[in-house]
Amino acid sequence: MKYSGLKNGLKIFVILLFYLCVFLYSVIFNNSAGWSLFFFLTFLLFYLFLTMLSSLKRVQLSWTQNTIYTMGLPDDIELKMCSSQPLFFKIPLLTLFFVHKKQDFVLYAGKSTSVHFKWTPTKRGVFQQLPLILTSTDPLRILTKQAKQTIAGPFVVMPMLQFSLAEEIYQQLIVLNPVFASPFGFQHFSVHSLRKYQVGDSLKLIDWKQSGKKNELIVKEYEHETETDPHFIFYGLAHDKFEESLSVYYSFTQLAETKFTFQQTILGTVPDETPQEQLIAAVMPLEKEASLPNLSKKKVVVFSPTESIHLNEQLNYLRKHNDIFLVTFKEDSLYLDWKGASFPLDTGGRYS
Repeated sequence: MKYSGLKNGLKIFVILLFYLCVFLYSVIFNNSAGWSLFFFLTFLLFYLFLTMLSSLKRVQLSWTQNTIYTMGLPDDIELKMCSSQPLFFKIPLLTLFFVHKKQDFVLYAGKSTSVHFKWTPTKRGVFQQLPLILTSTDPLRILTKQAKQTIAGPFVVMPMLQFSLAEEIYQQLIVLNPVFASPFGFQHFSVHSLRKYQVGDSLKLIDWKQSGKKNELIVKEYEHETETDPHFIFYGLAHDKFEESLSVYYSFTQLAETKFTFQQTILGTVPDETPQEQLIAAVMPLEKEASLPNLSKKKVVVFSPTESIHLNEQLNYLRKHNDIFLVTFKEDSLYLDWKGASFPLDTGGRYS
C-alpha cells in the first residue's frame, strides 16, 4: 500500500510538472499550438479525475457459500460483488486481489456480479474474515487508488489430509488385531448364573463340580458380551507436532468413516459454543492435561503429539480392561505402540 501511494504520488508530480511546463510555454510563446496542447491536457486531466471519483468503499463483497475447506487442497471461493450505492461514474478498470490472485472488471457500473477465486488454505482454523484488496485505475492507467476490504466468514479450514498414512495405520492395526474393524468386535462368554438342569439342556453346560456337591444336575448359564465400536481419542498435548498429529488423527477418522462405525473423543482447548462440525478446525492444545474417558472392553486408539507421565499412567490403567493402541511422535518419527512394542510409521514427509 505504501509503495503504491509513493508510485501514484510520483506519477502525479510528473504529470503536474509537465502540465506546468506546457502552461509556461503557452504563456511565454503565446501561440496556438501551445494553448491547444494546454487546453487538451486540461480536459484530459479533468476527465481522468472524474473517472476516479467513484468510491471503492461502495463496492461490497460477500461470501455466497457455506463450504468447509481443507488445508493444502485448492477449492473455490464464490463471492458476490455489488455497489451499496450508485456510482458517480463507471470504474474504468476495477481489480480484485485475493491471496496472490487477481480478477479485472472493465467499466464496472456497480451491478451484482459473481466472482470466483481458487483458494488453497495454508493454515487450519476457523477464520471469521479474509482480507481482499480492490484497486481502480483510470482509462490511461496513470492514476490508481486502493481500498482494503474483508470478506465475512466463518471460513472453516480442516487439517491436511494424509490418506496414505491413514491407510498405513489402518493396515498395521489389522495386522496386530485381525478383528479390529469387525462390526461385531470381540465376543466373550462369561458365566452369568447356575440353575437346575432342565430337559433339553446341552450336556456341555453341566457343571459337574457343583452337581456333585448338590447331588443334582446343575448347568451354567452364560452371558454373551460383545465389544462395542472402536473408540478413537485425540489427546492434544502442547507440542511442536500438535498440528501434524491432528492431521494424522483427522485423516484416520475420515478413512475409518468409509470402513466401519466408531466413537471418538477430542481432548483439547476449544472456544465455547463451537459447533460440532467445526471442532477439528477450532481445537487448540490443552492448557493443562485432561482425563481420558473411563472405557471398558473396547479397542481404543489414542493419537497424541507426544507422551507424558500423566498420559502414560492413564493408558496403563485403561490397558487392564481395553486393547490400547497409541499413535505418537518420538522425536521426529511417528510410531504405533501396542503392548509394549513400537512400530514405526512412514510419514514420507507428507506434512509440511
